[in-house]
Amino acid sequence: TVNNSELLSSSMLSDHFYGRENELFDLREALLLKKKLLITGIGGIGKTELMQQFLNHIINRHMKVRIAAVQFDESIKESFARSFLNLTGSNAQERCQEAFHILSSETEVPALLMIDNMNTLEDDVQLLNQLASLPCAVFISSRMPRIDGFTPYPVSEPDIKSSSLIFRGNCSRVLSEKEKDVLDNYLQQTSVRHPLSLMFLGKS
Repeated sequence: TVNNSELLSSSMLSDHFYGRENELFDLREALLLKKKLLITGIGGIGKTELMQQFLNHIINRHMKVRIAAVQFDESIKESFARSFLNLTGSNAQERCQEAFHILSSETEVPALLMIDNMNTLEDDVQLLNQLASLPCAVFISSRMPRIDGFTPYPVSEPDIKSSSLIFRGNCSRVLSEKEKDVLDNYLQQTSVRHPLSLMFLGKS
């Protein structure tokens, strides 16, 4: 696929990615089992970053996987037509079907299709059904809680320890023990443990 997806942009350093080890292993098992996952959660909770870190996980462990990364924009048809290389169809529908054909080809190396930010659903049920029936693992990140044919995989707020590390990892100075205690008390509230907000707070 072409490099038009946020999934293929630079991710944060893995040593600044806290508290998602279980999720990474869940995604690895889902890949091996060719599952169809809907990685769902509120904006900024870390869905795209989780998929980016999973790509790093694959690379660092030298796993042999064919990866297709699609940035969702407008519709499945348009997104696929723009994302795959060397398609020859004369319109978006034909190029989309070519992309599905590529993903359906049987090879010894397993395939993983990752679609980022599918936050709206088009009316074309046939394309959604085709996605769900592909013979490879498919991971979709979305704010939507449900898409037919996909198993919801909710991404929730990190725990207190991980939230504290996110804040401290983005802070320009070392916190005193008293400040750490104040931070831990503040993080008792689940509503404040939003990774993106904690990163901005740490940098401010």
